[in-house]
Amino acid sequence: MKRLLSLLLVLVATACTPYHLVPAGKVEFSGKDAVTETPVAWNGRNHDAVFTWTQDGPDLQNMIFHLAIADGQTLATSLDMESKLNPLMVLAGKVPDEISFRFQRTMTEPEIADLFAASMGKVTGTPVATTNLRPSTLGGQPGFRFDYSFTGKDEVKRQGIAVGAVVDAKLYLVHYYGTELFHFAKTRDSAEQVIAAFKLKKG
Repeated sequence: MKRLLSLLLVLVATACTPYHLVPAGKVEFSGKDAVTETPVAWNGRNHDAVFTWTQDGPDLQNMIFHLAIADGQTLATSLDMESKLNPLMVLAGKVPDEISFRFQRTMTEPEIADLFAASMGKVTGTPVATTNLRPSTLGGQPGFRFDYSFTGKDEVKRQGIAVGAVVDAKLYLVHYYGTELFHFAKTRDSAEQVIAAFKLKKG
C-alpha cells in the first residue's frame, strides 16, 4: 500500500511539473524561428506561450524566453487581462482600472523595461525593480539590456538579467534570474552563453 501511495505521489508531481530534458548543444524553439546553444543541460517547460528552463528548480533559478511577441500581445497569455473581461462590462464602459500588459511596437526601450517589470510583478505577485538599462545586442540585432531584482513571497531575494530586441516589429526578450545568495551566480555563466548564442533563423 505504501509503495502504491508513493507511486501515485510521483505521478501527481510529474503531471504538475511537465518538464523535459534540454540537452547541451543546439536548441531550436518550435514555431519561433529562433535557435541557441547551451553548454549544459537544463530542464525545460513550454507553458503559457513562454519557454522556461531551470537546473535546480523553478523556485531557485529560471531562464525564460519570450519570443516573437507581436504588437498588442502580452509576454505570457495569462497576462492578457482584457480577454478575461466580461464583454457586457466592456460595452457598458464598466472596465476595471487594470494595467494593460500588452507590448506595443512603438514602445521605447525604457517603456519595454517598464512593461517587463509590470508583467513580472503580476506573475510573481511582488514588485520588480529594473536598473542599468543600456544598449546591447540579441541575435546580432541591436537591442538593450538591463538588470532586475525582486523579493518573492517566500522573502527570498532574487536578481536577474534581461536582454532584448525588437525585430520586424516583434519583441524578443531573454532573461535569467536566481536566488541572490547562491543560484544566480551558480548558473549565470551558462545563461550568458545561451544569450550570446541566441539567433533568429532567416527566411
